[in-house]
Amino acid sequence: MGTFALVSLGACMHTLAPSTNTIVLCEQTVSAYSHARDAVDADKMRSLFIQDAQFELDGAVIVGRNAIAQNMLARANAPTKHLVSSVLVTPETVEKATAISYASVFIDKGAGFTATPEVIVEYQDTFEVTPEACLFSSRSLFVTPLGLEEND
Repeated sequence: MGTFALVSLGACMHTLAPSTNTIVLCEQTVSAYSHARDAVDADKMRSLFIQDAQFELDGAVIVGRNAIAQNMLARANAPTKHLVSSVLVTPETVEKATAISYASVFIDKGAGFTATPEVIVEYQDTFEVTPEACLFSSRSLFVTPLGLEEND
């Protein structure tokens, strides 16, 4: 029989190659954004962006992590659940990475969550990377509504 070795990802994190570590850190940031948005956690949202980050939504650009967190609070009119998928992180340099990801967004409009998402969102991100963190320097959202069309 062959020999097997068990490896704990947490214990090996410091031994990963820099680009692999960047990918893991940035994927965690993408996931943390969805959790912060769903929980309407302004402090957590703020912590995911650099000080002068840019956030583009519906053609408007919001500048600064405080303004980004305030915008999230202003748009939090119904509970949401973001199901994130297809996160593709590309390390560009030691200090910069980009990513594209998608989310199916479920919205509770008062009757509970439905089985189908309300919208699909494409995120295009740029990150500032350190050995300990990957923070958004820019995030652009492209929203596709999935409303069913009614036939008369």
